[in-house]
Amino acid sequence: MKKLKLIGEPYKIMKNTAFIKGMFNSSLEVAKFGGASIKTVSGIRGSVKKAVKDGAPDGAFRATFEDKIQKSDVIFLRTWYAVDIPKFCNHIIAYGRTRLLKTHAELRKARGIELETRKDSEYLIHDEHVDRERDERVFAPLQVPKAITSALPFKSKEKV
Repeated sequence: MKKLKLIGEPYKIMKNTAFIKGMFNSSLEVAKFGGASIKTVSGIRGSVKKAVKDGAPDGAFRATFEDKIQKSDVIFLRTWYAVDIPKFCNHIIAYGRTRLLKTHAELRKARGIELETRKDSEYLIHDEHVDRERDERVFAPLQVPKAITSALPFKSKEKV
């Protein structure tokens, strides 16, 4: 990414106007992108106005912004370029119930190719203390507080 530099005083004509060089190579390119929206890294929006003619390098232009910009600001112009994608035509002829494509598993089975196993994907052998059965857990008996027991109805009270 090339850092763009401002020409001279960025606020020479108006407070929100700047002369920018290094973005375009010729005044023809500036004319092509006239009115295009530009944006600084700090989020200040602006637009391309006109090419600068007197005493400036070729491709320099005047731009206006919503707010003041600094000389060190980097300015972006988002553009799109049409790319021609070559067309690919694959004629598929339906032959009744036959499938034209096979899965990887079917191809491997037909050609006798086995899956390769990786050493780091295999399960480790368990140690003796991991393989032995667990001890049965013993839980403490349930103890209901006396205040709750006395508030229970007669049928639900504990029979001693």
